[in-house]
Amino acid sequence: MILQSLGDQMTQREYYYKIASELNENNFFEISNKYSLSQSELLGVIELSLSRFDSKTKRKKLERLLHRYQYIKSFPYRKYLLLSDTHYGNVSQNVSYVTMAYEFGMDQGVDMALHLGDVFEGCSGKTYLIRERKLEKIQKSCNEQLEMLVNYPTNIPTVILLGNHDISFFQIGIDVAKELEQRYHFSVIGYGGAYIKCHYRKIYLEHFIKYVPYINDHFLYDLKLRGHSHCFRYSKNSNSFTIASLSDIHENKNCKEPSFPGFAILTI
Repeated sequence: MILQSLGDQMTQREYYYKIASELNENNFFEISNKYSLSQSELLGVIELSLSRFDSKTKRKKLERLLHRYQYIKSFPYRKYLLLSDTHYGNVSQNVSYVTMAYEFGMDQGVDMALHLGDVFEGCSGKTYLIRERKLEKIQKSCNEQLEMLVNYPTNIPTVILLGNHDISFFQIGIDVAKELEQRYHFSVIGYGGAYIKCHYRKIYLEHFIKYVPYINDHFLYDLKLRGHSHCFRYSKNSNSFTIASLSDIHENKNCKEPSFPGFAILTI
């Protein structure tokens, strides 16, 4: 994971450049493993470093890697349950909404669920405890959040893009992506942004995270699906659809539209 201490010797941008300089056309996953980066994060590192290379040959090689590996997963299904921002661990979480969404999805013949981030409340808003070194209290809270998924619906396979609250687990040394895959067998496709293919359609998934490299949405896509804003919104210009929070958290400064809990069904 890119969120690590770089020391005083190297800036984050320099660190990205160092990683990108080691890449060639045959060692993408080797470098991904070496630096504990997800596929989407390594693609983001490439994008942020491209302009720093003087060699046109090197830039072209990196651009080829971007195009070759931009699609994290490919699914043959045509019907998807869309949900986001469940915020397990928040006082306004509502597990019954999640159960209801999956039951409705089953009734509608959904093949797969796409969760667009902020599965958990995480450590966000608890920096004062970190500052006061009350790590045991934070660790207990985060472990309790992870345990909440014991009863998460399993009747529909779930693919997860993690968001800004999920990534906060790194503050206490927990890689929530690995926890979700190892404990509960979810398919996690990265943090912040990722391309997937759904029945040959190009879909870009996004959940905004500051200061984290992930592949941007500048490639051509058929549809962009977004979490984070806690409201339903469709933009015709960008062909993007924002999913509301499936919890009782209604207020969000990123949302001007009326906010209410909900989920959606996507048929391709």
